[in-house]
Amino acid sequence: MCRFILKDDFNMRRIFARFALRLVSDKQKQQSVFVRQQLLDDAQNDQNLLSRVITRQKTSVYFYDPETKQQSHLWESPSAARPKKARQVQAQHQKLVDNIVTVRLLFITNLFFWARQLTSIATGRFSIV
Repeated sequence: MCRFILKDDFNMRRIFARFALRLVSDKQKQQSVFVRQQLLDDAQNDQNLLSRVITRQKTSVYFYDPETKQQSHLWESPSAARPKKARQVQAQHQKLVDNIVTVRLLFITNLFFWARQLTSIATGRFSIV
């Protein structure tokens, strides 16, 4: 009933976005930039940072995708810009890494990932990969 009112009376349309920036406040974006900048500064200033990282043999990496398509829908007016389509990522609920994975490698990988994200945020192209 509600969707008919939104559609017919208010001329709104239903769109689906895998990640909507409505979920991230400006304060959260600023905090994210601050934390990533600190991480980059620490990595650049402390030459022994990676030597203190402990390595492990077998690692299970879990992640949680909180939004289904139904949960991620939004109502917008026809004059609103269409949402950019997020890059498709193969969903895996558990990824088991059988070979030796060092935390050092994971740290460096994350450092480059967050550096790229920080650059995107600083240039106004905020996106979550």
